[in-house]
Amino acid sequence: MEVYAASLGICGQCGALLRMLNDHSVRTCVRSGNLCSHCNKEVNEDTFGLRRVPNGYVKVRWVVRDVHRPFSHVWSDQKPEREFKLGGLWITPNGGSHAKELIAENSEKDPPRKAIVLSFDPQKKTSPIDTEIAVDTFFRQTGLHLAVCQSWVEVARGKEYSKWYSLHKNSELLVEFIEDMKVNQSTYMPKGPYYLAIVDPETFKDVCRLGNGFFKPSGGLPPRYMPSNKTNVVHVRFGK
Repeated sequence: MEVYAASLGICGQCGALLRMLNDHSVRTCVRSGNLCSHCNKEVNEDTFGLRRVPNGYVKVRWVVRDVHRPFSHVWSDQKPEREFKLGGLWITPNGGSHAKELIAENSEKDPPRKAIVLSFDPQKKTSPIDTEIAVDTFFRQTGLHLAVCQSWVEVARGKEYSKWYSLHKNSELLVEFIEDMKVNQSTYMPKGPYYLAIVDPETFKDVCRLGNGFFKPSGGLPPRYMPSNKTNVVHVRFGK
């Protein structure tokens, strides 16, 4: 039987190998009240090697075969790179509905991606080295940390209530974030156009680290970034 690695877990009480059901979402599989089929103890996100983040889950531990006991399973901090057999199961590293729900998290093998300058004035730079130098100079001189900001409202009984805003590395990830909210049938909806905002260094670290974006309480929107004529950087795009 083929099983995807993202769906596997280990019961923290009895050590049994568990898997999330294909026709259930990650959220459903780890919600309070679910029990291990072997010992009837409650399971949670730790059971499946997950960590809760503001807009979903990150897979931080993976079930692999114990090299000392071939028919046994253990936790690993590294995702398996190739298929392997575990008991009567054939474990596939990639794919599955649960893997699509999980938010990717950078690891040591996959360092955070640098900012990319898309355009310059008056002369465009096409060399990757020139681009990195320009980006580095821009941030050292300005001390700015930028993110895409989107306002949201909650729609209830036909009325709108302003509650949150979200931050993202770029507009493409904002689109993914909005689609995820639609799939989950959220009552939150984007309100108005997004804009490039100035954020503090700690928030900027979260923007670079947390998937396709995350919510912040709307205690006032972050200030809008207005390009200065003193720099030749016209447009900065984060991520890919």
